[in-house]
Amino acid sequence: MSVFLVCLGAAFGAGARQLLAAALPPTTAGIPRATMLVNMAGSFILGLLVASNAPTDLILALGVGFCGALTTWSTLSYDVLDVTRRRGAAVASALLIVSVTSGLLCAAVGYGIGTVL
Repeated sequence: MSVFLVCLGAAFGAGARQLLAAALPPTTAGIPRATMLVNMAGSFILGLLVASNAPTDLILALGVGFCGALTTWSTLSYDVLDVTRRRGAAVASALLIVSVTSGLLCAAVGYGIGTVL
């Protein structure tokens, strides 16, 4: 049952990521908005789930499946390399720092909200 829940969540997470990527193309400066947005959203949801002591099945479906497929370290890595090639190391470094920091902040906010729910 746990594998099914992870796969079910992952199907929706991957679909949501693709929809956002299509709806939010990179900025005119070439900064990938969709990757940052999905990583922030997934981090928030994970923080919320961990703090709320959600049932294991919900953590498997939403945390492991949905958030695992929604968020994307590999795409962030590609984006940073692509921005390095097109815009230079300084812009790419800023993208990486902002992406990781915003993900951690979103996880902390989600966790904080989850502890009071």
